[in-house]
Amino acid sequence: LTRPALRRAVAAAAQDVSGVDHVHVAVRGNRLRVHVRTGMRDSHGLPAEVTSAVEHRLEELAPLRSMRIATHVRYAEG
Repeated sequence: LTRPALRRAVAAAAQDVSGVDHVHVAVRGNRLRVHVRTGMRDSHGLPAEVTSAVEHRLEELAPLRSMRIATHVRYAEG
């Protein structure tokens, strides 16, 4: 699995979560940084939902090494 393919698969999983408007994923070594933009003012549960969706996709892909996931959510109007 190449890094770009992993990045696209993780971004697609995060994009499927309700309330997510935009996703940017960075892959460095065994770390994934998932940056999510949402229009929801109250997005307390969103980071956990995105992380869960990403973890589920990683289980399906079964990469050679375990990945650490950091999820960041930002509210943005428009």
